[in-house]
Amino acid sequence: MKRKPSGAIKLCPRCGSPDIHLSSSLDVWLTPEQYVCEKCGYKGPIVLEVDVEGEEGEDESGPPERSVR
Repeated sequence: MKRKPSGAIKLCPRCGSPDIHLSSSLDVWLTPEQYVCEKCGYKGPIVLEVDVEGEEGEDESGPPERSVR
């Protein structure tokens, strides 16, 4: 089973717009995933998933380093 990365956003592979969604509520459950981009009209099974860094600047390696004066 695939896990969706937390904090990931989906982007259109053609124009890079985040305004992309599944074409039907039956996608994944009954039929293969088909995404539709509202901006350029792309329709297909492939989307880009980009991890978004946390607001505090933390990444997967842990909290940011602190400087000592």
